Amino acid sequence: MERRRESCLQAVPGVKVSGAKFTLEDKLVVAISSRALFDFEEENRVFETGDLAQYEALQRSRLEMPAKPGVAFGLIQKLLALNADEQRGKS
Repeated sequence: MERRRESCLQAVPGVKVSGAKFTLEDKLVVAISSRALFDFEEENRVFETGDLAQYEALQRSRLEMPAKPGVAFGLIQKLLALNADEQRGKS
């Protein structure tokens, strides 16, 4: 699990990974739920009915379909644009 987390973090600009230890020093960390990032309202309604077979069928039917943006999608795009601007300024 540590290796997987480390390899994921290596792909994040500005995250320094050294062995199993990493630092987000001087970084803004924002946690956003997947339901805020993507519009999963219909999936959530089906899940809350308790019919897990129907929920699984809905999820499987949408495997090849990109999720629609949710309420926080624009915010994340703007935050990522800040990182891109900063990286361009360092080159």
